[in-house]
This record gives sequence, structure tokens and C-alpha cells, in this order.
Amino acid sequence: MKKIVFILMTLSFLFCSVHAYAVDINLMNIRRKIFNEAEEIKALLSPKSKDTILITSAWNSCLMTAVQLDGYFNMVGIFNTVKQKDWTREALDYLLNWLDQLKKINELNIKNIDASPPKAEAGVKNRLSKIRENFIELGEELDREISSLKKVRQTVKK
Repeated sequence: MKKIVFILMTLSFLFCSVHAYAVDINLMNIRRKIFNEAEEIKALLSPKSKDTILITSAWNSCLMTAVQLDGYFNMVGIFNTVKQKDWTREALDYLLNWLDQLKKINELNIKNIDASPPKAEAGVKNRLSKIRENFIELGEELDREISSLKKVRQTVKK
């Protein structure tokens, strides 16, 4: 199952790379960092680990965030195939709603990391700290992307 998820994520990333020109490169870099952290924390998963549930939860959060960002990149790629004069508020609203939901999930991911047990293994704590930093960076970048889209939305005809 894990191999299938990894293969799907890799294919999704390769497909989204084609449309990367349309998105702020910072979002792509943050997505890459989060995906890399997923691989790093997955490496900590072993039969000897006392934090199996915590590791699995963090791994799932990272992968789901990467998939959601991939979805956004694909939507922006499709959006950019439409001529600017044909843009609609509804299309921009859809992109904004997607980012708003991603932002809420990102905030929940940060809260979940903050609520992790203080007695977690040192390696797990270190990875969680890095994942948390990436999620905070993602939140800041999502705010910028939402702000930019709102400005574009104001220029689009009703």
C-alpha cells in the first residue's frame, strides 16, 4: 500500500511540474520540503519504535498536504489555459475555497503536532519540529497566495 501511495505521489509531482510555471515557486518549494519530510519521518518507522502512531500520523499529514497542493497546482494549470478575458469569479472563488480549506487543514496539522506527547523519541521530536516549521511556512505562503488571488478576483468581471 505504501509503495502505491509513493508511486502515485511521484507521478502526481511529475505531472504537476509541467504546470509549475503558473504558481509561485515558493509553494512548489514548500511542497517539496513537506514531501521530503514525509520520507524522513517514514524512515523512523520501525518495529522498535514506541511512537508508531505519531510517526504514521505525521507521515499521513505530510502526504495529504502534498496531494492537496498538487490538486491546487493542477487547478491553476487548467485555469491558465483559459484566456484572461474569459476568467470568471466562480473559477477564482473555487481556487480561493480550495486554498482556504488547505489553510484550515494546515492549521489543524500544526495543532496536532503541538499536541504530540512530550515523551516522544528524540528523532521523532526533531522531525516533528521540522514538519511544523514547514507547515508554518506553508501557512504564510497560503496567506500570500490567497491575497494575490483576491486581488486578481477584484479585476475580473462579474
